[in-house]
Amino acid sequence: MSAWAGLYFFAGDFGGTCVLPGGNARIVREMVDRLEAKTPGRLMTGKMVARIRPAAGGWRVTTVDRRGKAAVLASKTIVVASPKHVVAKMVEGLADDQLRAMSAIHRRAYLVANVLLKRPILRDLYGGYTLGGDDYGDLGVAEWPSRKPTKRSVLTLYRPFCDDISRPQLLVDGFFGAFQSHARDYMLRTFGRQGLKGEDIADVRLARWGHSMIYPSPGQLSDGVYEVAGRPLKGLWFACQDSFGAPCLEAALGAAFQSAAAAKKHLG
Repeated sequence: MSAWAGLYFFAGDFGGTCVLPGGNARIVREMVDRLEAKTPGRLMTGKMVARIRPAAGGWRVTTVDRRGKAAVLASKTIVVASPKHVVAKMVEGLADDQLRAMSAIHRRAYLVANVLLKRPILRDLYGGYTLGGDDYGDLGVAEWPSRKPTKRSVLTLYRPFCDDISRPQLLVDGFFGAFQSHARDYMLRTFGRQGLKGEDIADVRLARWGHSMIYPSPGQLSDGVYEVAGRPLKGLWFACQDSFGAPCLEAALGAAFQSAAAAKKHLG
């Protein structure tokens, strides 16, 4: 594990805490609302970007909608927010050293378990990290941002899969029940002293983060891997957590602000 990534998170724990109602999805909703209010109809969803290639005066973007219909858009400037392993297959014109740097960035999957409780057990905490050796790296209390008493609760558990072998299990339907049972047993084992009983758990709902949670390796920062992988092209910039080498929202936002400023400057 990269010392840079450890220092990044350690330093962040000394700052303030910001937890939004609805989690980080609230940021996306606010962005959509503001963009629609400023330029109605400019935001397009339901279109997968299949190809980005350089062209005279800028770039050409090929999209495919839900019905399989393709369209080509022209743009002077582009900010690509996709993870680098997707960028490598989507963007044309990347140099060999940049492709090698992108392939050197490793990723791991996460399993997210939302445990629905019939009563709250952590009333004054927004969440925290678990002890070393636990299968779940951290947890969050979903209702904490409301700062109001609740009769029920939702605890979110985050389980990282830190090896190359475990990830395929997330794609097999037969493991679903086993993952649910694992989360339920963990809750009872961890919070039994707080009086949690099996009948207090109403349900365990699972979601899979099977994509771009970056797993920083030692030496990648000093070797310039992230700098080369995120190197902009003429009129095109990259904004993703893997541009900074830390698997977190703050790194993604930092790359986004940096890319947006550069794109505005390019447009004049």
